[in-house]
Amino acid sequence: MSTAVRHDWYQTEEKVVVNVMIKKAEELNCKVTIEPDRLLIEADGDIRLEFHLCQSINAEKSFFKFGSVKVEVTLMKLIGQRWADLTKEKAETKPEIVNIYKQNWDSLAKSIEQEKAEGDEALNELFQKIYKDASPEVRRAMNKSFQESNGTVLSTNWAEVGAQKTDTKPPDGTEFVSWKDA
Repeated sequence: MSTAVRHDWYQTEEKVVVNVMIKKAEELNCKVTIEPDRLLIEADGDIRLEFHLCQSINAEKSFFKFGSVKVEVTLMKLIGQRWADLTKEKAETKPEIVNIYKQNWDSLAKSIEQEKAEGDEALNELFQKIYKDASPEVRRAMNKSFQESNGTVLSTNWAEVGAQKTDTKPPDGTEFVSWKDA
């Protein structure tokens, strides 16, 4: 691999794009060979870059184009998963990254999607689930805060709610008017 030629790469779920900085590649008789596990770029002037790809690609759907200052190669992935690196050699030396938060974010996203899809009904189900799974102390806090605030506050902290009266806190841009004053 020539060290005189700079290159970079990025990826999406469907493809990997490799940019090789070769000015006037067409004039240098640049040749790009795309194979399922390998990418080879050769040009006059002793330019030779060979990449043993981290994952196999769909060579038939992959393509390249020459620009004025670079060769852009688009490699279509067979499997829509993130590559650790462009080449096998570099990928094998990198430690595997484990996302310990993935499951939590996925379940949060699903609950948000459910709320969007079902509106108020989903939100009521969420509060019912919190209440059902809560300790007696948390239930007491929820009941007291909701009743004292005229339905504008729902707290699960009994230490805070049990020590004082919960004030009415209407949403921003609104004003609370008691039914007696209306």
